[in-house]
Amino acid sequence: MNKLKSLYYKLEQKFADRQERAYERKAKLKYPDYDPIVDVGDTHMLLGTLYGHDDLEIYYNRKTEMYSLGIETCYMFKGYESEVEYLFELLEEFTKFMDKNGYDTNYKPFLYLYDMDGGMFEATSIVSLYCKFRMFVYGYAKIKKEE
Repeated sequence: MNKLKSLYYKLEQKFADRQERAYERKAKLKYPDYDPIVDVGDTHMLLGTLYGHDDLEIYYNRKTEMYSLGIETCYMFKGYESEVEYLFELLEEFTKFMDKNGYDTNYKPFLYLYDMDGGMFEATSIVSLYCKFRMFVYGYAKIKKEE
């Protein structure tokens, strides 16, 4: 019986590997720059770094043409100051990414034209996403300070 189970698991693994390779070939046809290390389906990771935990992740969804941002919040902070310091570190990493890639970090949105209907960390452009995150960081720092 153990030999039969072993054979079953080997066949199952070969089938899964074959499916994965077929999926990657299909994705590479659809997106020539597809990289299985940073891409999953229609989603392409632009940035995922800081303390080795992908504290700051920036994604672009090719299908919806939307950028999104995620931040790691599992840390136990000593208090308000360390929370704010961490957020400013993330903002600094995002700023380095923007500068390195030639994006505008001084964008000032017009309130009546601003992209407010998406999620807090979702936007139609990387510049708008950066602006939203910058406003969040400075706003969070100010609100927590006033409490």
